[in-house]
Amino acid sequence: MRSVLFGRWWSIRLPRFCLCPASHFRGRLSRVADECEMVLISPSCGMGNWDAPQCTRAVAAALDDAAKSVSLDMNQVHLSGLSNGGLGVSRVAASDLGKRFRSLIFLSGVCDETAISTRSFAGHWRDKPVLIITGDADDRVPLSYVKRYASAMRSSGARLDISAYEGADHFLFFSHRERCLGQLSGWLKLQSDALRSPQRD
Repeated sequence: MRSVLFGRWWSIRLPRFCLCPASHFRGRLSRVADECEMVLISPSCGMGNWDAPQCTRAVAAALDDAAKSVSLDMNQVHLSGLSNGGLGVSRVAASDLGKRFRSLIFLSGVCDETAISTRSFAGHWRDKPVLIITGDADDRVPLSYVKRYASAMRSSGARLDISAYEGADHFLFFSHRERCLGQLSGWLKLQSDALRSPQRD
């Protein structure tokens, strides 16, 4: 297990960060980190082995290590996963660690449907934001499967935003890079703005 801390600004205070269990796409997400003034953390659990028991420990260790390295707003921590990284996201979200995250992001993501059906997931994610980006031509993670787990999350009280890119397959993060990165950046900024906005009766 290892993690990589990426950020343009090493000498100033960064308010929030995105933890992404898929180290091979951190370079492309660096633009989102720059635009949102975030630190990007990329833990690894082997070659996509996010169904392993130690995946939650890997994420917890990355979270704790980042807090030692950079001053962070721990109310602005987002958890994202690409493809099999979605297993790690869903399992972490349903664990005790899940309550430490502001939002979840699934990019062409697999999901542990058992984990998101638990009381702990519902308790942690009621009225909290989840973004799912997928392709309607994905034959590895079919849209029907994605809609099924999205519906389960919505039933647990999570606030779902789901985008299915027309004609996109499992590799939309590469084939539709600009659209995907732009959507991620805009969505993350909205979540931060919503947290800062005063609540009105």
